Amino acid sequence: ESALTALDGVRQAAAVLREDRPGNRLLAAYAVARTGADLDPDRLRTELARTLPDYAVPATLTLLPALPLGPTGKVDRAALPAPVVASADDTPLTGTAATLADLFADVLRLDGPPGGDDSFFALGGDSISSIQLVSRARKSGLALSARQIFEHPTPRALADVVAPHADTEPVPDGGAEQAAAPALFTPLMHWLRGKPDHWRGFHQSMLVTVEPTLTEDRLRTALGHLLATHDLLRARVTTDHPDGRPRLTPWDAAPDPAALLTVVPVDGDDTELRRAVEAQSRARASELDPSRGVLVRAVWFPRGPGRDG
Repeated sequence: ESALTALDGVRQAAAVLREDRPGNRLLAAYAVARTGADLDPDRLRTELARTLPDYAVPATLTLLPALPLGPTGKVDRAALPAPVVASADDTPLTGTAATLADLFADVLRLDGPPGGDDSFFALGGDSISSIQLVSRARKSGLALSARQIFEHPTPRALADVVAPHADTEPVPDGGAEQAAAPALFTPLMHWLRGKPDHWRGFHQSMLVTVEPTLTEDRLRTALGHLLATHDLLRARVTTDHPDGRPRLTPWDAAPDPAALLTVVPVDGDDTELRRAVEAQSRARASELDPSRGVLVRAVWFPRGPGRDG
């Protein structure tokens, strides 16, 4: 909200996380113009995308004459209207725009291609699916970045930006394996890299229950398959590119799965297990370092015969 009100011509702003369609959560922003200002929602979103990390860029931006207020004079967020999401238009898309519309539908699992002016994010896209779109586009011979998707979120607008750079060959579905290409940083990666404390400490983790029959050999084998399948899990930051922009570059040789796995037997009760999980989470997270290609760590807590780990 503060980033939006800082833009020229914006008098007031509000932002809420909405779920107007089940399973489709999106960040919706609302703006009120200053007297005499003529605001363009697309221009405002583009300006926000240049300064905010991708997850903080609103999927929709609605202009209002005034923000609804509650009895206390504060913004009544529940009264903010649902964003108007453009429906598919009747103008046939061709060329790059048509390809992008098909990719939108594929990544977002839509019933059919959207219209040329339908926003990727208003249709349910987010920062994760934007990365998936970049990957699918590359396989179709189109070179684009996550930032371009945020700044030009419709098939028609994105086609105008991507077309001059579509100089790669489509990747066939079968046949010989393709070499993994370096991936440009997303806006969030750029932001994190500029803050060393966050760069080394930022991570995502998940705790899952495994059956008592799991063995260390089977777990190491599974980790090996995971690394072989997902290129970016065996990548590291490289900065020696002609354009000077950093990339995550996959390496052909995957790390030894044994080096990624720590086994910590826990024989006690759930309290002891929680303590072990917390201690190991801190220790293993401190080892992660994208600059050295250390992107994955796994910890197994076996609890003895007949007990789930």
